[in-house]
Amino acid sequence: MSPPGPIIETDGANGGGTVRIFASTIELRTGAVTADGTTSDATGGTVRLSASGPGPLLIDATITAQGRGSADSDGGLVDVDGASIDVRAPINTSGSGSDGGPIMLSATAGDVTLASTASLNASAGTADGSGGTGGAIDVHATGSIVVGGPVRTEGPGPDGDGGDVTLQAKGSVRIEDTITTASTGADSSGGDIMLDAGAAVLIDARLDASASGSDASGGVVDVDASGDVTISAGITVVANGGGSGAGGLSIVSRTLVQVAGALVATASNGGPGGDIGIVGCAVTIDGTLDAGGASAPGAGLNRLTATALTI
Repeated sequence: MSPPGPIIETDGANGGGTVRIFASTIELRTGAVTADGTTSDATGGTVRLSASGPGPLLIDATITAQGRGSADSDGGLVDVDGASIDVRAPINTSGSGSDGGPIMLSATAGDVTLASTASLNASAGTADGSGGTGGAIDVHATGSIVVGGPVRTEGPGPDGDGGDVTLQAKGSVRIEDTITTASTGADSSGGDIMLDAGAAVLIDARLDASASGSDASGGVVDVDASGDVTISAGITVVANGGGSGAGGLSIVSRTLVQVAGALVATASNGGPGGDIGIVGCAVTIDGTLDAGGASAPGAGLNRLTATALTI
């Protein structure tokens, strides 16, 4: 069922079409914009929004470029740029049968904000029998980035892979809801999560780059900040893997790293544990660092580098 309000639609049985909106000011206050592929191996189309003026580009309408077909149906593309971007509704480029499509948000003179009512979904599907790869999600801002809603680019079984998520800001990055690039197939790989900030990073929700299959390999979580990096109490950053090993966790700050939650890169089915690296002028560990392995070749490595270290 479509959301209430105006609908801009280019859905197609042979593939989604293209929606291009170019204006000085763009405010999508209700309704939906859809460019879905709807049958068999139909691929999602393209939605492009570009606002040239100084005001915020508002998305309070659902945007989809899904591959909704029953066979090898890939997700399409959603590409948004404006001075600043305020997302209050779901954006979906998932592929029901195969790969998810990319989502790109770029703020050229301000912030990117995902409200709690927003979500980004570029996950892959399984209808083609093998499982696809999640689409890339890239968010760039000359200001700050706030993730208040879930971000997903998962890979399903039997051998689908998670996609990659990149958040890059000249200001701060604040994570208030889950980011997952996980995969579930026997031979799958978790995707990577990269947070790059010119100021502080606050991780106040789970980051999951795990792969849970028997011979799966975990992804990488890489956090690099000019300011403080804080992982809040009760929060887990995880890159677990199976027989091919856990992934890696890297946390780098030019000032303070404070881990009150848990950093976990463990492996099952005989796989090696991952590497956990933390670098900061000051490092405070009040939580857990776990890089365990199930058996030979054994556990991974915890590496802490600081001028002042408190545990």
